[in-house]
Amino acid sequence: MSTINMATLPLKASRKEQRSVIHFLWAKALCPNTVHAEMRPVYGDKCLTRPAIHVWCKKFACGRGSVVDEKRPGRCVVSMTDPAIAAVASLIRSDWRVSISVQINLDNMLQNKRLMFDI
Repeated sequence: MSTINMATLPLKASRKEQRSVIHFLWAKALCPNTVHAEMRPVYGDKCLTRPAIHVWCKKFACGRGSVVDEKRPGRCVVSMTDPAIAAVASLIRSDWRVSISVQINLDNMLQNKRLMFDI
């Protein structure tokens, strides 16, 4: 009977999944450095950083039970639509020295909002 080593390739897990693993290992009374040492071979470069693991262990120690990001006020508004992407792309192509801080007015919808785009 052969044994299959599941951890030969780094897993592609979401942050939420990794936080669940941190919560589990923290519940087993492992320190944050040990948690990181356990997760790093499994998740590879996609592993949460050591400081992030310390923060989450501290949150769990303070009584937090959820691994989901909490909604918070002031979070950035993201508007990624085809017309917005086209407008930003044409602006950049027309003047490649344009800075990101330039405010773009697209039919008054995007005024004073961050615009994330993929060119």
